Amino acid sequence: LDKNFNYTEGGNAVYVFDPSGKLLANVQFDSPPIDVGIDKYAERIAVGLDDGGMVLLNRNGKILWEKDDIGGYVAISEQGERIATTKLIHPVLLNQEGKVLWESQQKVVGGIEGLSISPKGEYIGAGTWDNKVVILDATSGKVLYQTKPGKRVSRVSLSNSYAGIAIEGEVKLLSLK
Repeated sequence: LDKNFNYTEGGNAVYVFDPSGKLLANVQFDSPPIDVGIDKYAERIAVGLDDGGMVLLNRNGKILWEKDDIGGYVAISEQGERIATTKLIHPVLLNQEGKVLWESQQKVVGGIEGLSISPKGEYIGAGTWDNKVVILDATSGKVLYQTKPGKRVSRVSLSNSYAGIAIEGEVKLLSLK
């Protein structure tokens, strides 16, 4: 590691550090990681890969399970019991054992650019390459909110009751209950 915590050995890896900066794990992949989600206590780490796959690790770098055809962008709930990800252009929800709870039939045109999940895992937010925002009910996969604001959407963030959507110079707050 250099002074900026950059690790130079291998580019397709995830590095897990403890709060003091000690390296706990270095996990190498065949495909570059493009997204990572971590639960509240760092017990589960979801890694989305550029080839469309994903891996769930524990904090010591042990692979708990892998998916080849589901993944890319990922988000994990606070307790780690729900993991939002993608399958091509469809949002997908998994449990912590990797079982698919549902795969939305809602096509996210333009492809998903990023995901967020509310702390309790009740809502999923997806931003798309074509600047659309989709908010889904995580229990059913039902679309609760969808828009194409015509301006650049830079971030979707979820609490247990609200969605905050950063739209080119403003923030829209949406009640989810």
